[in-house]
Amino acid sequence: AGCRCLAGLHFRELRCDGNLHQLTRDHSAVQALLDEQAISPADAATHPEAHVITRAVGGSGDALALDKVIERVMVRDRFLLCSDGLSRTLPHAELARRLAGDMTAGPLVAAALKGRPSDNVTAVTIEVIGEPVTPVS
Repeated sequence: AGCRCLAGLHFRELRCDGNLHQLTRDHSAVQALLDEQAISPADAATHPEAHVITRAVGGSGDALALDKVIERVMVRDRFLLCSDGLSRTLPHAELARRLAGDMTAGPLVAAALKGRPSDNVTAVTIEVIGEPVTPVS
């Protein structure tokens, strides 16, 4: 079954319409290097500064800067908000497959923990079951 999902990795967001599509970007030193094309995605996966973040909730006294993604939400859309421990441990194809079936976070977390993650594993899943409200930008 082709699912449409919105998911957040590193509290990133991904949309799944049979495939998982990342909507938000990491706020990390490695992402900055990727943006500058100084390293390849393969290099980023094993980069020694992979866990160095450049923005975090409560990370400074400055006002919180949030990224905003506005997408049309449909009934049966699925959302995943998760940490790097989940998204870097489970391949995107497996995340999409699992989200198309069991929509609970527990099996995702359990699968990631079996894969010996290098970071904490956190996941929240949401499925739209009623008529969505159109977002106001």
